[in-house]
Amino acid sequence: MTFKARLPGVALASGLGILSVFLSRSGLIPFAGAITIAIVLGILVGNFAPVSRIRPEGISWCETVLLSWAVALMGLNLDFGVLADMRGGGGAAVITVVIVVAATLGIALVVGRSVGLPRSLSLLLGVGSAICGSSAIAAVAPLVTRDRSEIGLSISVVNLLGVIGIFLLPAIVVLQGLGESSGGLLIGGSLQAVGHVVAAGFSVSDGVGELATVVKMFRILLLGPVVIGVGLAMRSRGSASWRLVPGYIVAFIVLAVVGNLGILPEGWTGAVKTVSKVMLAVAMAGVGLRIQVAGLIRQGPRALLAGGAIFVVQIVLLSLFIRFQGG
Repeated sequence: MTFKARLPGVALASGLGILSVFLSRSGLIPFAGAITIAIVLGILVGNFAPVSRIRPEGISWCETVLLSWAVALMGLNLDFGVLADMRGGGGAAVITVVIVVAATLGIALVVGRSVGLPRSLSLLLGVGSAICGSSAIAAVAPLVTRDRSEIGLSISVVNLLGVIGIFLLPAIVVLQGLGESSGGLLIGGSLQAVGHVVAAGFSVSDGVGELATVVKMFRILLLGPVVIGVGLAMRSRGSASWRLVPGYIVAFIVLAVVGNLGILPEGWTGAVKTVSKVMLAVAMAGVGLRIQVAGLIRQGPRALLAGGAIFVVQIVLLSLFIRFQGG
């Protein structure tokens, strides 16, 4: 496949991805990250703009190869120092978060099956709810599905619930009379994206916001084990031992270790993180360009029902743990 054949599609996805990063950082679209904006822009352009003449090779390259590279570079975003911060808040918080994350993944499969969702879509909803929203979905998606509408739908549902949670969770904290540590655990342990956690936590108090952010960072740290686990679970039975995990996941792990060892100059690390975010936005724009609105409409209500049920169970589980611990 020639570079010339790919160029128009890559250029279109790149333009939408870069625009989404700009809109996210400008604050013009509140509570929405670059990944979500990129998916939405891609869907709108792909379905309602005259782009059908653009050959699909470049767009396909963005949503597959570029996405894998972007996920690999995400390893540099993991901060192992969060483990020390969590231990400082007590081992019970660490155990609680790990249990709730694992339970969320299992519950997502059960709930998804009960409402008739494909297993892959249920898993994407579970990973997005359990870990870190859009980024987690993007990291796991290449392992579990080739259906672009499932990726777009799961990202949309998780982010919609996160926006609702920004207003719901602070109200729950106040109504339950939770202290700073318990409030931070509830908000940081349930909301889907970092922006959601920051907005909700600091609306209660600075103390709750800071603790909620630490809890959220720990959940993000669990992305590595979850991605590896999903990769192992989804591999074909005939895979050779050295190919149990896709290459980009191996690169993800290596870069996570390298980033935490401090081997790379600080300026380089920051630059690579920025490039990773832009690449991820471009890849998600490519995904959006290939999504048909009809597919979203067909499964949308059931996906929203499943996502809402998963979110409610998360909140209930965390509340029970907090009560059990005397919070």
